[in-house]
Amino acid sequence: MERTNSTVWIKILWSVVILFALSLWIYRTNGSSNGILGIEIVPYIFSPIVLAVTIVVVLLQMWNKMDKRAFFYILVAVSNLYVGSLGIYFNLASQIRVFSIIDLVFICNIACAIVFLKNMFTYRV
Repeated sequence: MERTNSTVWIKILWSVVILFALSLWIYRTNGSSNGILGIEIVPYIFSPIVLAVTIVVVLLQMWNKMDKRAFFYILVAVSNLYVGSLGIYFNLASQIRVFSIIDLVFICNIACAIVFLKNMFTYRV
């Protein structure tokens, strides 16, 4: 039991490293723009994409095609948490605070991440 939990933590760490490298690359390519669209638009673009991938993962899990300890499952969970929290942060830090549909998408991202991570750590073989 201890060995499987340690491998889960290693997969979580690698998914965080991959997401950090991806966000650093996006920041380096878009961070220096002086236009209207900057780095703050990235969660608004990626949040529906991550939710669509989450739906596919849930369907694969329902058909017993994907394990709850698979790396892609963990990557989707951490991506949901990252995109949702980043989107809420950018919305709260903006000068115009408007609750819109995209805020519900960010909240759904965080809720999906919590459910995925809970399922991952309460998984019985």
